[in-house]
Amino acid sequence: MTNKINSILETIRSSIIIIPIIFAAVTVFLTLFFYIPYITEKNSIDMATKNSIISVNQIKLTRAYYVDAVVKDIQEYAPDMKFSYKHEGVDGVLPLPSTTIHDLSRIFSDNSGVTYRLYSDNPFAFKKDRKLSTFQKEAVKYTRSRDDGIYIKKDFIDNKPVLRVAITDIMTNQTCVDCHNSHPEKTWLSDKWKVGDKRGVLEVITPLEEILASNLDARNNIVILISIIGLFLFLYISYVSMKREKELLDANDELQEKLKNILKDFDKNVIASTTDYEGNIIYASDLFCKLSGYSKDELVGENHNIIRHEDVSKELYRDMWNTIEGGKIWRGEIKNSTKDGGFYWVEAIISPVFNAEGKIIEYNSIRHDITNKKELESLNKSLKEKISIAITQTQEKEQHMLNQSKMAQMGEMLSMIAHQWRQPLAAISSTASSLELKMIIDDYDQLVFAAGIKDIQAYSQHLSLTINDFRNFFKDSKVVTKTTFENIIDDTVQIVKTSLQDHDTLLSIHNDFKDEFCIYENEFKQVVLNLIKNAEDAIIENGISHGLIEINTYRRGTDAVFEVLDNGRGIDGEIMAKIFDPYFSTKDKKSGTGLGLYMSKTIIENHCLGSLECFNTEEGARFKITIDPNKFSLAD
Repeated sequence: MTNKINSILETIRSSIIIIPIIFAAVTVFLTLFFYIPYITEKNSIDMATKNSIISVNQIKLTRAYYVDAVVKDIQEYAPDMKFSYKHEGVDGVLPLPSTTIHDLSRIFSDNSGVTYRLYSDNPFAFKKDRKLSTFQKEAVKYTRSRDDGIYIKKDFIDNKPVLRVAITDIMTNQTCVDCHNSHPEKTWLSDKWKVGDKRGVLEVITPLEEILASNLDARNNIVILISIIGLFLFLYISYVSMKREKELLDANDELQEKLKNILKDFDKNVIASTTDYEGNIIYASDLFCKLSGYSKDELVGENHNIIRHEDVSKELYRDMWNTIEGGKIWRGEIKNSTKDGGFYWVEAIISPVFNAEGKIIEYNSIRHDITNKKELESLNKSLKEKISIAITQTQEKEQHMLNQSKMAQMGEMLSMIAHQWRQPLAAISSTASSLELKMIIDDYDQLVFAAGIKDIQAYSQHLSLTINDFRNFFKDSKVVTKTTFENIIDDTVQIVKTSLQDHDTLLSIHNDFKDEFCIYENEFKQVVLNLIKNAEDAIIENGISHGLIEINTYRRGTDAVFEVLDNGRGIDGEIMAKIFDPYFSTKDKKSGTGLGLYMSKTIIENHCLGSLECFNTEEGARFKITIDPNKFSLAD
């Protein structure tokens, strides 16, 4: 039993929870035995004081009523009646107002157990031999010196506790003042008193013995009840707290074990080290040893320079040391060497460790193996170079194919130029022959010659304009200009209109997109020309007697759409997927290179950042160009 008690006491002594509970219990106990009685007694005294003040005010009100309602009326209507302190058993004599106070005080004292007294240091003659007690003298002096006129003191009378409340008696009525100043029993000079003077003191003596005893009994009952409850609570809380403390200690042990396991995992899976202020290794994780090829014994005690790789510049190490010696954290990538002469890359975070005085004593380093990342970066760099070369080659190939396409278009252009020049040249030749014949036969007419020369000039100007149209069409195409679909259509139609007329092909234009926009205009024109020529070729090859080519432009959402349709019976479904492939053509080698649609798609999608699609309609093919009219600006 003794051992068990000693064990419990030892548990309590070593507990960080029970001691505060005991301290709190002692504090509550002291509060119950000392503070609560103090508060209770103070409240009782405050209540007795309030009751005393109320009783005194009631007595004063009774006297005031006696003066105002009785004395004044008697003096006015029964002047023969006398007022004297000797009034009991005397006919025709009424008590003085002060006597009524004494009488009321005696009556209240006899009936309430509370003692009421009226006294002054200026007594009437019939009371001049009365001696004031020490308290009464204090009360008279104290109440006169205070604005509220109240003196309160806890005292003992006959060895019994009482509360003495002395309240100054103020001359509030002129009638009282006149009576006191003229009274035959006065012991003071005439005209001494005036309204507002403090005449004497009304004292109320309240016994406290029963009140304090009652408070003490209530206090004891409360203390016993609360002590019993507190004891049970203390025992219960102590039990629960000790149980909880044990659970926390067990949990702490478990956490400590987990922490050890985490530190083991950290040691195995994190490249970490700690050095002293000089950079000498004092701790190295298992992964650090594994990656570097050194054992812990080989690393601990050595300077961190043991893994320094010659490829790392001195400037990097200088920056690192300047940073950490300045109390800041350094972050960066470092190439380290291994024991066998190899290398590995790490992303490192090195931070200083400070002592209580703020002085750096150690450096901690946490690193992450990024060797694969660096190899991947090297590979990516190599791939970027290869991709750059491939892009350049592709661009050169694309430019070569574009030049081939242009050469093919130029061949077609030359054919169209020759076709468009045939009629003007024939007219020039005919006019010149006619003029020459007239010169031979000496039939010279100035007006006829002038008209002929004018015709020759007009035909020559037409030929020159034709050359300009074709020359402008093949200007540098990689220039962004502001244009409209109307301008593109007009310039392109000017090239092909003669050919279309000769092959009985109608060109129908529905241009509903009128806005200006910026684009590589000449390249776009080449695409439109190629689509129109393909439509014309399809109509001719399929023997369509009344060929029809439609050009439609319209807005679809924020996009602009340019369509070229024909009635040339469409494209075979088996080859539809190949028409945009390079060097694919349905024409013979003399008539086509297979680059027209491929380059058209390349121009629209890669240069103009739009799309080129092909569909079959009931009558023929439909080529649809979609572009964003806000994609380019003149600054591009």
